[in-house]
Amino acid sequence: MLWEFWICRTSGAIIGLFLSLMLLIFLFGVLHERKKIRRLSLITFIIAVITVVGLFSQYQADWFQKSFLRNLTPQKVTFQTRLISWEGAAKDFKNHPIFGTGFGNYAIIFDRHFDSRFFNYTTSETYFDRAHNNLIDIASTTGTVGLLAYLSIFVAALFYLFSELKANGYRVALRELKQRRNLEIIIIISLLAAYFIQNLAIFDSFVTYLGMMIILGFIYYLRSEREDRGVIEGVSEIKTVASSKIYLKKQSTEVFLLIILLLSAYIFTANFNLKPKRTLEGAIQAYSLGLSGQAEASYKMFQEVLKDHPLERDARVVVINLFTSNWEQLKTLEPARADEIIEFVIGLAQKNVEYNPYDSLMQMQLSQVADVAARFYGNDNLEKANFYSSLAMQAIEYAIEASPGRAPVYLVKAQMLLTRGENDAAIETVEYAISLNDKYYEGYCRLAQFYMYLQVQDGLKEALNSCIDLNGASSISSSQFLTSSIGYLVDEGDFERAITFALRLTVLYPNDAETFLNVAKIYLIMGENDLSAQYLRQAYAFDPKIADDWEMFLDFWLGEEGDGNGDETGAQL
Repeated sequence: MLWEFWICRTSGAIIGLFLSLMLLIFLFGVLHERKKIRRLSLITFIIAVITVVGLFSQYQADWFQKSFLRNLTPQKVTFQTRLISWEGAAKDFKNHPIFGTGFGNYAIIFDRHFDSRFFNYTTSETYFDRAHNNLIDIASTTGTVGLLAYLSIFVAALFYLFSELKANGYRVALRELKQRRNLEIIIIISLLAAYFIQNLAIFDSFVTYLGMMIILGFIYYLRSEREDRGVIEGVSEIKTVASSKIYLKKQSTEVFLLIILLLSAYIFTANFNLKPKRTLEGAIQAYSLGLSGQAEASYKMFQEVLKDHPLERDARVVVINLFTSNWEQLKTLEPARADEIIEFVIGLAQKNVEYNPYDSLMQMQLSQVADVAARFYGNDNLEKANFYSSLAMQAIEYAIEASPGRAPVYLVKAQMLLTRGENDAAIETVEYAISLNDKYYEGYCRLAQFYMYLQVQDGLKEALNSCIDLNGASSISSSQFLTSSIGYLVDEGDFERAITFALRLTVLYPNDAETFLNVAKIYLIMGENDLSAQYLRQAYAFDPKIADDWEMFLDFWLGEEGDGNGDETGAQL
């Protein structure tokens, strides 16, 4: 178990465990009965502190950056994103200082104060419903009242523990019962420290919460045992017999209550665990059918497994994701059936929004579903197209209102505006998204796509440069945009950036001979003959007929080199 704990590399847990062990050693050094062990413990503690300080003073060294120790520093990506989250919570605290925003409502705070600097560290896991810090989570959602109530648990526990230490004479050893009891107490204090420190980087889960409750129960046992010890020793034999009869009656009552409790637990589990589990499993199976092209069977199963249940949100999201990414499948169905499915999916998105109208993600998903519906109807049914287009714009405005600093929401809006023919507004919206974080590639890539689609030359090169230089190529899935951009960049003589997009195409089409052939051509132009030969061999393995195409390109390229004119190279690619 310790090995699994170690390889998981959970920073908060590792730091919490280490500091709790340090505290345990320190308490040994202060409280142990034997002077020799006290000295040895304090020396060990001091050496450990010096070692840790020495190791982390080398955080800029190459060996340190390559070791697991880097994950225990503020340089870790997840720490930086959590820091941004905590900054938002601090900004919001003044709005609800007494009672907070309401327990479990951290997602509202995170959305409201989201900073697009977040994307400098990661583009995944950009929606937090917890603060990843128990103190901040409790303070922001339950206010000062909730925070003080939470901290009072630790204050009360430590008060009882130190009272027991005092009653037992403070000293720790294995010789006497009281000294052994003090050993248990300092171990418990260290465990409480581990729990508290770990929760500065995560939030409570069932496992950690259960462990905490067990510790608190044991503290209560320690306290009550000492108080009851004298009473138990003074009970007479007659009273003991009478107490036994009362105990048997109590035991019968407890068994009955236990049966009621277990039955209630079963009913609760069946309704709020097993049913949602079966629903989600059915939704995943239906999603797989949709991906395999069986649209009718997929949506039929979705309609069967999705009933009116309060825990279906994730299953609904599965349907929404399938619908927005594979909506053209609807064209293979009867018009009436397609209408039914669109209304079904729109209804699911609206139900998710009803849980929390201030949920930016749910509002954005509703807008995307409605936008897909508007595009599906297009010019065939202008009334429905306009209705769903208006619904999409309304939902995306709500999403922006809920999270005004979130750049991707503006990019979704810009795409909708472009679909509606509002080109200038679409460009302005993308530019505003870029202004939220000028180091976030997605805005530049989207702007370049818009310029390419609208055939706008002014600003196209700058947008493409930023998109590629900020490592945005891996996010692009439009082969048409990639192909057009490669031709444009080659004509501009920017082969370094052109090859980036060309390599992206090989990822999207890993078995396409022409794609690999184009990479070979660009590498040849760049003078990278070995790489050119490597990709040429791969292209030839897919389709030997490309040999003629390659010979034609060589003749063209050698001729262009002789003329010193490469204006038509992009067209050849």
